[in-house]
Amino acid sequence: MTIATPDAMGVVFVVVWTALCFGAMAALSMRGL
Repeated sequence: MTIATPDAMGVVFVVVWTALCFGAMAALSMRGL
């Protein structure tokens, strides 16, 4: 895993964090239903 710049690292972090948030909301909504 190679990251060229801190900016790229930040983008990757945001993408992963967003995916985790969506996954958590989906799991909660599924469990709620």
